[in-house]
Amino acid sequence: MIKFLSSWAKGLGVAIVVVSILEMLLPNNKTKKYIRIVMGIYIIFNIISPLVQNKNVLNVNQIDIESYVETRSYYRSRSDINE
Repeated sequence: MIKFLSSWAKGLGVAIVVVSILEMLLPNNKTKKYIRIVMGIYIIFNIISPLVQNKNVLNVNQIDIESYVETRSYYRSRSDINE
């Protein structure tokens, strides 16, 4: 899991640096806003793509929502008693 997050962060960092350099090289004209939109989509793709490709690494399906809700409501009710 740590290896996955580390490689994800490195890839995202490289993408942000590349987009920043390209943005500095762009001339100030009407097409700059459209190119910035494309670069923003590229950054969003770099954020989401590894999560979609490696969804088995994250084990999202193993999260037990019911036990989380029960535990949270238990501690919330205990804090109401102490007040």
